Order: sequence, then structure tokens, then C-alpha cells
Amino acid sequence: MNSIELSILLPAFAAGLLVLATHVPLGQQVLTRGIVFIDLAIAQVAGLGVTAADAFGFEPQGWRVQAAAVGAALIGALLLTWTEKKWPEVQEALIGVLFVVAACVELIILANNPHGGEHLKDLLVGQILFVSWADLIPVAILYAAILAIWFGFRKRLGNVGFYILFALMVTQSVQLVGIYLVFTSLIIPALASRRFDPGKRTREKLGIDVKSTRNVAWVARIGSENYSAPTIAGGQVFIGTNDETLEDPRFEVTEGGVLMCFDEHSGELDWKLVVPKLEIDRSKVSEDFDAMNLGICSTVTVLVSAIALASPFSRSTRRRCPDAGSESGKP
Repeated sequence: MNSIELSILLPAFAAGLLVLATHVPLGQQVLTRGIVFIDLAIAQVAGLGVTAADAFGFEPQGWRVQAAAVGAALIGALLLTWTEKKWPEVQEALIGVLFVVAACVELIILANNPHGGEHLKDLLVGQILFVSWADLIPVAILYAAILAIWFGFRKRLGNVGFYILFALMVTQSVQLVGIYLVFTSLIIPALASRRFDPGKRTREKLGIDVKSTRNVAWVARIGSENYSAPTIAGGQVFIGTNDETLEDPRFEVTEGGVLMCFDEHSGELDWKLVVPKLEIDRSKVSEDFDAMNLGICSTVTVLVSAIALASPFSRSTRRRCPDAGSESGKP
């Protein structure tokens, strides 16, 4: 792959990540509210604003076009806010009507435009492969602000706040990736995750209440840090963590690591391997990762009768696997 291809693909890839960062959380809210086609409607209205601005001869990337798109999207969002209060039982149908009306008006405007077909294609499929790093800077700032507002003030936004935030997001996204990808990135991830609910914390704030989850088999408390991926083999789940939550009178907390082995089906702790912090002269160490309390970061490799892992706390990286049910913590 040459540098020319990377100069095209990398900005496009970054644009896709930016879009997904905002579309996934707001798409879940769209699905929860049962207004699946609102993204298509708002995107079409924003596209209508772009088309109208182009018909007036404004520069394609100028601020007037952006203002027209945002203005049209906000008008559409406020209109849907009003209809949701007035006729909530037919809100989805009204969203469809808004989409069709905006599309028809847009086609009428493009009918006399010699480049109307190309313009319509850009609105539908976007121009993500033609985006540059400079184009992504204002997009990233806007998306960061939207995410900050959403996660910080979601419960206080109300319907009006949600629709306005949604309109601002879709206005930018539709010019970046097109109407089709806007719909896809909003709805498909939300559909994929709709059967999963991570649940709520327990009153002690030490874990998750399994009764409040959906499609979660079991919950287990590990250390305060985790950087290793779980390994599932032989009916057991292996995962590395630190020893901050180690509550065992046989072991001393040393800011070391712990390898934990759980039963795959019940989530019960079968055994644990406690690895104390290695005693060395830390004045000769350039980066003291032990002080970060990261624990065991290595993902376990399961052999026939042993497990292998890399640990900064011990020079030995291979341990004989204890019998299931043993909690001795000894290899």
C-alpha cells in the first residue's frame, strides 16, 4: 500500500470513527424512543438545506451552506418536537411524511440543476473518501461537544434538547458520509446491542447487580485495573488484574498482580495465582510501571496442563495449572 492510498484511506477511516462515536449512543436512544426513521428525516431536511443553499449560488464549503443545513435541520427537529407533544401516537408516521416532503422539494430544486444527479448522489452516499485531515478538525470539535453534552446532561436535556442535539449531529454527518451511512451507523449498532444490558451497580458500588442485567451470565469482582483480555478454555475463564482488592489473609498486597480463574458457567472463583511485586533497585529503572498498579497485563495462553503468561512481577512465565476448585493460589 503506497502513501497515496494511505492519504485517502486514513482520513476516511478517522471520519468513520468520529461518526460512530456519536451515532452509537444516540442511535440507542433513537431505538429506545421508537423513532427509527428520524435520522433519515432529519438527514433529508439537512440535505434540503444544502441543496437550497447551492441553488442560491453559495460556496459548497462556505459557512452559508453550513448555516442553511443547520437551520433546516433545527427547524425539522423543532417541528418533530412539537408533533411529538401534539400527536405522539402518530409520531413515526409524521417523521415519514417529513422525510417524503423534504425529498420531493429537494428533487424539484435539483430538476433544473445540470449537476443535480451528482449532487443527489453526494447527499445519499457522501464523500468520505475525499475528506482531508483539515476537514475533520471542526467535525471532531463538534462531535466532542455533542458527546460531552450527551453524557453529562442527558437526563436534563428533555425532548427539545435531544432533537436539537440530534439535528446538529446529523447535519454534519450527512455531509460527511451521506444519508445511507447516517441511517446505517445509527440503527445497526443499536440493533446489535439491544439485547444486552450491562445492568446497575449494587448499593455498595462494588459490582453489578446481576438481576438488573439482560443476557449477562454472571458477574465477578476482580482488581481495580484490567488490561488483559479474558481467555476461555476447558470450561474456565482466565483473566489478569492487580491485587488492590485482594482480600485473603494468606497474601499481602504488594501492588503486584493476580491471575484469576473462574468457572465458565457459574462464575465461581476456581483458583487465583498471586504474583508479588518483584523486588529490584527501582532507581535503575527508567519507567517504573509497578508504581502504576497495572497488575498482570498479559493475556493467558492455555497449554495442555499449564498456563503461560508474561508478568513484570516475576521472572517465571509458566505455571502448572492447579486442579479446578482449588483456591490455594500456589502453582
